[in-house]
Amino acid sequence: MPFSFDSKTLDRLRSSGVERVRVRLISGGCAGTKLSVETETPSKPGDEVFNMGGILVSVSQSDAERLSDAKIVWMEKNGKETWLLISKGIRERCGCGTSFSFGIPTKKLGALKALYAKNSPRTRIGEK
Repeated sequence: MPFSFDSKTLDRLRSSGVERVRVRLISGGCAGTKLSVETETPSKPGDEVFNMGGILVSVSQSDAERLSDAKIVWMEKNGKETWLLISKGIRERCGCGTSFSFGIPTKKLGALKALYAKNSPRTRIGEK
């Protein structure tokens, strides 16, 4: 399985009568990507489908790759229900925690670009 739900989340889904869930990564939020967990949504052609604790969970093949070894947790924060993705692949989260980005953190990426530009062997035409 590319990802999992924690046991409390599975218990909550089962006690709510949920039989199927579709997990998606969608563009949005301050950091660029948001997690979408849609209950009672049928799978789409080409989705991977898993049985997780009696709940059928579907995910697209491309999202399954990005969710590799991730854990999805349902939680309440400030009186609101939210889904949290825990993954080693996440590099940044927005301030409220609802969106995230994969890969190199933006701050580090800027520093790497500056370092590359400073140490690049390229020269402009006409420079010696």
